[in-house]
This record gives sequence, structure tokens and C-alpha cells, in this order.
Amino acid sequence: MIPNAVQRLLQLKELRRRRTEDALRLRQAALDEAVAAIQTATRDLCRWQEHRPSREAALYDPLIGKAAALIDLEEVKAKMISLRQHEQLLQNRLEEAIAEADRARQAREQAYHLAREACREGSKFEDLARVVRTDANLEEERSVDLELEDFAEGLNSFGSDQNDSLVTCLPNILLRQRYAGEDR
Repeated sequence: MIPNAVQRLLQLKELRRRRTEDALRLRQAALDEAVAAIQTATRDLCRWQEHRPSREAALYDPLIGKAAALIDLEEVKAKMISLRQHEQLLQNRLEEAIAEADRARQAREQAYHLAREACREGSKFEDLARVVRTDANLEEERSVDLELEDFAEGLNSFGSDQNDSLVTCLPNILLRQRYAGEDR
């Protein structure tokens, strides 16, 4: 039989293990989302870079080979600046996504180590509880053996008439003791 304190500690170790595993799953999900954000940001930037030359050409084509007013040139220049700013914004989003993925990866690694440690501690404590349980069972068996020895000595001190009736009861007593010990 395990003492209540040991049983309670076993339950607490199991609770801690489950909580760290839950935290690990959450961190893994956050990492997966961060990786997906990197893929999205990369795809958006690549698409923008593929289409940027055609957009720039659409801005310059009406001006090429013609006399253009200064206001038209400044308007095209402002639109070109806007295109480059948008590309810079997409690059910044990609860099932020990469940084977030790095933070998520570190958080997942930390959660992994905590979960592993909790599992290791739980395993050690289960081994200790098993030893305590085994010791308690051995102690109980020793106690039963001592009681049986005392009983047997008591039988030797009685007369032979009483011996016969006690000897017939002894197997029943032993069986009750044995099954009572297994129920615990």
C-alpha cells in the first residue's frame, strides 16, 4: 500500500507532465503558424518582384519617346517610390515572420525541454513509488510470517488435542491473510 502523500505526489507529477505536454503542443502550433507566415510572406514578395517590372513599364511606357511635362514625371516618380516602398514593406513582413518563427522555435525548444524534464521526474518518482510499494508489501509479508511463527509457537505450547483443531484452521487463516494483503 502506498502512503497517501506518495500517491498525491504521483498525481501531481502526472499533472505537471500533462501540462508541459499541453504547453509543448501549443508552442508547436505557434511554430507551425510562424512557418506558414514565412511561406506566405515569401510568396507575396516573390509575386510582387515578378510583377514589379511590368508595373514599372506601365508607368514609363506612356512617357518614353514623348515630351512629358514635369508634373507627369514627378507623378511617375512618386508612383515608382510607392512601388519600392510596397516592396520594402513586403520585405519587412518577411523579416518579421522569420524573427517570429525564431522566437516560436526557441519557445518550442524550451517547452520541449520542460516536458522532457517533467517526464523524467515523473518516471523517477514512479520508480521510487514502486520501491516504496514493494517495501511495504515485503514488510507486510514479514509481518504475516512473524504472526504465523508466533501462532505456530503457540500451537506447540498447547496440548495435542487442541493442536488438531488449530491445524485444521491454519490453512483458512493463511488464505485470509494472503488475500487480504493482495486487496491492498
